[in-house]
Amino acid sequence: MERFSLKKMEEILFKENVKFERVHKSFLINPTRLIAISGKAQAYKLELEGLDSLIPVSRSYSINLLEQKLIEKN
Repeated sequence: MERFSLKKMEEILFKENVKFERVHKSFLINPTRLIAISGKAQAYKLELEGLDSLIPVSRSYSINLLEQKLIEKN
């Protein structure tokens, strides 16, 4: 089995035209699974379909992009 860094996985998904978003140094998400955004500017969290735990969002990531995707989904 081959191991990949998250950065390498992100590059592979991009080349395959799979729409995943990097929201934190440790997390890639599928924005089509986004259910809700909670928290405030210092600590946004994402709720995804089929996942019990919340995903943190890096302060450097634009939450506006996720909000737009959530609006488009609904």
